[in-house]
Amino acid sequence: MQVILDFLLLIGSLVELLLYVALASVVLATTVLAGGIAVLTLRSPGSAVVIPDRRPSVSRQPRPAVKHQLARPVLVAVANEPILAKTA
Repeated sequence: MQVILDFLLLIGSLVELLLYVALASVVLATTVLAGGIAVLTLRSPGSAVVIPDRRPSVSRQPRPAVKHQLARPVLVAVANEPILAKTA
């Protein structure tokens, strides 16, 4: 009879330990979640965090330097075209 009671006491202690571990996990997850929400909402008081749109605006035009860089390979290809035609 004593062996059975000792076994039940051991099982009860393990279950209690498991409940404490589960409770600690829930508390840790709640703390991390609350911290994440606080960082996202309170980082800049008075204004919310804004995630910019990934699509470029239609009204934006490329800068002249970019236009020049884009035009250069086309000019090189046109300049090399007669050379390729002669060798073919």
